[in-house]
Amino acid sequence: MAGAGGGRGHRPDGGVAVFVAAADEVVLGCYRLSVLRVEGGGEPALRGGSEEVVPDILMSHLGVDHHWQRQGLGSSLVLHAVEVFAQPTAQTDARLLVANAGTDSEQFTAFSRRFGFQPLDSAPGRSYLVGVDVLATLAARR
Repeated sequence: MAGAGGGRGHRPDGGVAVFVAAADEVVLGCYRLSVLRVEGGGEPALRGGSEEVVPDILMSHLGVDHHWQRQGLGSSLVLHAVEVFAQPTAQTDARLLVANAGTDSEQFTAFSRRFGFQPLDSAPGRSYLVGVDVLATLAARR
């Protein structure tokens, strides 16, 4: 996939997981996590000034059934994604959790800021949470 900004981009690096919130076999909400790598470029602050490939996890396809919106389910799903990201795993050495807004980027950016995500300047509609900030996000939301 080509990303924004002169050859920079994200590419799948293996692994996709879909998480579903359900009650009585009815889907109430869901989101997807994908293992990605931010290739050469990206945000200078995230790269520490180097051209290294930065591992990350992409959270996308966050959705809540309209009957369940504004009841905290979306927040619970985002917090679950942050918890999953915080778990050590042998499959990835991810340092960033990147949230993809989909269609309504302004609304999602405002929503994701509540969890400590910051807008990704090089990719409108995406926000990020640095791994070292995850514990603070989890502590603040409990």
